[in-house]
Amino acid sequence: MTKYIFIDENHFTKGYKVRVKGCLSEDFLAWLDLTGSYDPQSDVTLLFFDTKDQAELYGLLNRLRDLGLTLISVESQPIQNW
Repeated sequence: MTKYIFIDENHFTKGYKVRVKGCLSEDFLAWLDLTGSYDPQSDVTLLFFDTKDQAELYGLLNRLRDLGLTLISVESQPIQNW
């Protein structure tokens, strides 16, 4: 059963787009259990993260911080965008 996170009275989310500085290899993404894509022009990797709750999101953000990655942005994705 998929759970959704309440954003406001009109939107729920089940995932996030997270942008980090630099290129993350496919092996590294697999180790993090994430999917992503790299844009060489901006030197940014876009990560797609499906989450059960905000605690899981904070866990991912803590892992990225512990690995020394530079966080650029975190954006919730409404259900209709998935």
